[in-house]
Amino acid sequence: MAQTRRHGLPTYLVVIDALDEIEEVDRSLFLKELLESVEKDNITGLKFLVTSRPDRDITTLCKSFPPGAVCQLQKVPPEQAKQDIQTYLNAELTDLNGKPELDKLNDKSAGLFIYAATVVKILTKSELDMDKQLLLLRRLLSSMSSSLSSIDQLYQQIMRNTFEDLDDDLLPNRLRILYTFLCSAERISAKVSSSLVDTKVRIASKMLDRLHAVLYVEDGRVYWYHASFPDFIFNRERSNFHMDDKEFTFSCDAAAQHSFLTHACFQIMNSKDTGLRFNMGHIKSLYLLDHEHPEELHENVNKNISPALRYACTYWAHHVSFSPPSKGSPIYEMVTDFLQLHVLLWIEAMHLLGSSGECSHLLHNARNWVSKVPTMFPRLKFSLIIFTSYRTTT
Repeated sequence: MAQTRRHGLPTYLVVIDALDEIEEVDRSLFLKELLESVEKDNITGLKFLVTSRPDRDITTLCKSFPPGAVCQLQKVPPEQAKQDIQTYLNAELTDLNGKPELDKLNDKSAGLFIYAATVVKILTKSELDMDKQLLLLRRLLSSMSSSLSSIDQLYQQIMRNTFEDLDDDLLPNRLRILYTFLCSAERISAKVSSSLVDTKVRIASKMLDRLHAVLYVEDGRVYWYHASFPDFIFNRERSNFHMDDKEFTFSCDAAAQHSFLTHACFQIMNSKDTGLRFNMGHIKSLYLLDHEHPEELHENVNKNISPALRYACTYWAHHVSFSPPSKGSPIYEMVTDFLQLHVLLWIEAMHLLGSSGECSHLLHNARNWVSKVPTMFPRLKFSLIIFTSYRTTT
């Protein structure tokens, strides 16, 4: 966005949205370095708009801002927020302009833009005519009359509509697809999700389509529109609810899901057909250096290391670290067997992926997790040997 300023030079507005969704350490550091750069270099022609949910470190930094530079949405007059949302609704739902239901939707939004935007996504996903949009909107409004927050009511209705018609034997698998999108260490595609859950790609894609009001795809990867949705799913009190004489249990146990993903990563890496194996780069001669045949090596790596295997190699230790280190945990056996049988193949794969520098850190995380498992110390020695030998050979 550009705006003409004095001397005919434009002023550009740089928008940094959802700073709170960056890693906890990085977000405050980013804002601090941005402020220092602005003050040090006397940057002209640029204005920065940074949005974030409340965060202790960010709030502390904001105290150094000049008066008027910080706007807290909870302090915005309700009428102003309502007017902005009404403008948005009129622009997105042109066929419903003037309908009393649109005013009710604005009232129900209670100043939360994400509420209004989510309802708009529900009404505009398919090419519904005005009558069908109005009927669907009436159903949504009539189903949300409890004392819960408006956004919780909306998310509950979306989850119910998405999963209610599934048989009991299918529901856990379909929920697992959703949980995988939310708990993955990076944003993944439907194809990678299907590999982790061990289901068909079309099933994962279908679930993604049914959850269009809260999830979306960009550059082949799945994102959520707003952090309030995973917050809702990970909170048992909010996502387990009673509606129309029925009990619905949609909450995600994050630790259990990370344990599931740990197992999935090891299953993928240990697969005889598509998992780790010697010479993943299909290098014809040991005398060739990587830089002497980069195009061929790149092609072979992409051919032999699938996106799912790439994810498993990169993030298995991440999921291990978030799994509960309980006595008798099968993850312990997975980790120790992996270190005994596949660790060198994994290091080779990580090298081909350009991530060999991460191996030491990931093995260190795995060792820390294993050390927390009760009564397992006799077999821990091998893990430490592997870790030490790797450190001394890189």
